[in-house]
Amino acid sequence: TKVFKVIPSMMVWPLVSIVFLTATYFWAFLVAAYIFYVDEDTYAENLDKLQKAIEEYSSGDAASHLDSDPSTQKWVLFWVHIFGVLWVVEFIRACTWITMSGAVCYWYFFRDDAEKKERFPLLSSCKRVLRYHLGSAAFGALIIAICQLIRYMLATLDYYTKDMQDSNLMFKLVIKCAQCAAWCLQKTIEFISYYGYVYVAIDGIGFCQACAATFKFVAAHPVQTAVNKTVEKLLVMLISLTTPLICAFIAYMWLQNSLFLAEDDNPLYPTVMVGICAYFIADAIGVVFQCTIDTMYL
Repeated sequence: TKVFKVIPSMMVWPLVSIVFLTATYFWAFLVAAYIFYVDEDTYAENLDKLQKAIEEYSSGDAASHLDSDPSTQKWVLFWVHIFGVLWVVEFIRACTWITMSGAVCYWYFFRDDAEKKERFPLLSSCKRVLRYHLGSAAFGALIIAICQLIRYMLATLDYYTKDMQDSNLMFKLVIKCAQCAAWCLQKTIEFISYYGYVYVAIDGIGFCQACAATFKFVAAHPVQTAVNKTVEKLLVMLISLTTPLICAFIAYMWLQNSLFLAEDDNPLYPTVMVGICAYFIADAIGVVFQCTIDTMYL
């Protein structure tokens, strides 16, 4: 907790990412609604323009493979859109993580050096990320987004093949095993990537070099790494569960005795909203603790 005394802005920094993520999700919803509710004539017109553009810059063979079915076009555009959203979301999280990790590195190495003391270390770390580490954040986010897209595609396939799975046990086992493997792959890559982001902030190296350093470190200290991640998860779980419950309880008790609430009004609805808001804020604070623990551990 000493780092938070020196850099108190660390506790509110995830709220910045929440603002950007909220804007991203809002944009994603609007685009998805446009894709599925726009009229089919618009798809036909855009397809003709795309075919003419491809024919101008190629032999025309590529344009002949474009599917003119509006339903197919919608699903193709939807999956492209989903991939873009996943990439942007992970990119925002990566930039947030590297920025916080860089600030913790500054505190750890220069906390007793008066000559290198900075007034706003978190903003300085953000500047370094914007200048030097956007490529690493984008590449790491791309890999995670690809893994997430594979999982969502398998989940969609699982949903639309329920009848086939009921009649074919082998097909059902293949789908379930593929989903399990995709989940394990995503969690493994996320684990390596977020440790790699810390190396990016500490050493200023590229993402691939950072992942190689992560492999070496985990291979050299497997037990200590497992204990560190277990304690970290328990701490974040404790924060994410107790904080919303306490806030919701206080809100409910206050509303019960409040003069602003009419007799017919139900205090349960605002209490639920308070609990939801408190959960997101507590989860954001948990991310700060995770980043701080991982950075100091490495």
